[in-house]
Amino acid sequence: MLTALNERAREKFKAFTRHYIVERNKFFGQPSPDDRKCPKLPAMEGIARYVHIRSAEAAEHYQPSPEYAAFPDYLSFETYAREARSDTLSELKKADLATWKRTLVYSFGASEGLLLDRLRPKWKHSLFPAALYT
Repeated sequence: MLTALNERAREKFKAFTRHYIVERNKFFGQPSPDDRKCPKLPAMEGIARYVHIRSAEAAEHYQPSPEYAAFPDYLSFETYAREARSDTLSELKKADLATWKRTLVYSFGASEGLLLDRLRPKWKHSLFPAALYT
């Protein structure tokens, strides 16, 4: 997945994505009994991290008040967004399923969201059924 996310050339991106999907389907093809109890949890936890990243990216040009910007720990949304994305991708690169277990879902799900942004930009429309909002 990281190879696909880092690829800029469209055709190579598509090829890496196809390979990732095949490998993903193999990996998730045999869920454990625990995973069958709540199959959507990993996706939703990861998507929460994805929303966190994308919200910061959407606000990257926001100019806070001078008082707020004067806080010692202040980071611009632009810096925060860049770091959140980079940290998530770095975290996934170092991920070890054997030791991280379920905490892996945060970086994994967020990275899948970022991949879907490039692969199918309107994917978010199908995330939740419309019936939830009517």
